[in-house]
Amino acid sequence: MRDARPGARGAQTLCRVVALADPRAESPQETRLRLLLVLDGLPAPHVQYRLLERWGREWARFDLAYPEALLAIEYDGEEHDDALDRARDLRASGLGWHTLRLLHKDLVRTPQATVALIRDLRARREHMLRAEGYTSAPGA
Repeated sequence: MRDARPGARGAQTLCRVVALADPRAESPQETRLRLLLVLDGLPAPHVQYRLLERWGREWARFDLAYPEALLAIEYDGEEHDDALDRARDLRASGLGWHTLRLLHKDLVRTPQATVALIRDLRARREHMLRAEGYTSAPGA
């Protein structure tokens, strides 16, 4: 559209939306969360980040992740309560990962507070991991 009609209404917005699109997202709310972060100046988180066993088999996958901070971000629907998720979170925490679980209200009612929380948590965890000599995400 932009090449055919560069001045067309919405052409710039369309280009920006296409640039921010990521087909790996598994829900509209995951996309909404990722866009909140990116549009507020945070680096784009990894989408559907996989943790692998020693032999290369996937044992966990996070909706979004900042591996440099060992920070996993999961979007859970309002009725979401999964014992398997909690078990995975415990196992990942044994490798140093922190899992932040967000609900719909975090994205809709308090989006700026949610972004501020993630920004702060990411920065604090990166600082802590650098101080400990961390170099790469375990299980990645």
